[in-house]
Amino acid sequence: EAIRRTSGLSVQVKWPNDIVAHGAKLGGFLTELGLRGRQLDYVVVGMGLNVNLDISALPAWPTPPTSLSAVVGHPVSRLELLVAILEEIETRYYKMCAGWSPHQEWREHLATLGQPVRVTCLQGSIEGVAEDVDQDGALLVRTGDGELRRVLADDVTLRGHPPLRRTPPTPG
Repeated sequence: EAIRRTSGLSVQVKWPNDIVAHGAKLGGFLTELGLRGRQLDYVVVGMGLNVNLDISALPAWPTPPTSLSAVVGHPVSRLELLVAILEEIETRYYKMCAGWSPHQEWREHLATLGQPVRVTCLQGSIEGVAEDVDQDGALLVRTGDGELRRVLADDVTLRGHPPLRRTPPTPG
């Protein structure tokens, strides 16, 4: 939401945590959490975002890199973006304290859903269509034989076959 507010660009999430626009990677999130028994004790969130990076000299990656300025065609104020990000974090923090879960909002922005995917993990590869995510955030992949496989982010590498082209939901 902060990216849309400051640049006008609607972005998506490539499961589980890449921020993408038009099939190219803008950045991503990393999280670490601590449990006390079965209860969540803390969450640390890190985010990297290419804002005004000149992408012409970057090496090729499976998901091509980009920057906000490259996509929108003009420099984006890092200060305005930072303020907007902090405001969005604060809003969601208070909503979570009141019992709200970000799961549905995250799901609505997933570019991966409905796309053919290849998941590479220790047990081998799985190919199919990314059908949904469950309440734990695991990706549900429907294989060619009709089996629904549950994939966790911490044990896989995900590769979409075609570029991701799903249209993000309209803010409402």
